[in-house]
Amino acid sequence: MNTNPISVDTAGASQMTSLSTSYLRNLRIYDIDNSPPFVRVGRRVLYPLDGPNGLRAWIEKRTAIA
Repeated sequence: MNTNPISVDTAGASQMTSLSTSYLRNLRIYDIDNSPPFVRVGRRVLYPLDGPNGLRAWIEKRTAIA
């Protein structure tokens, strides 16, 4: 088992972002500009974790500092 994944599926992205899987799916379909970056591999949807277009960077951009 890989303890250091380079991407996560929709369920993993949901846990990391605290957004529901259905909301993430709706973002991919209806609001691509605000959706976290994703890759389709066949029917699977994967969210890369690192890099400038990764899920962690997407979360950082949307984190509000009060």
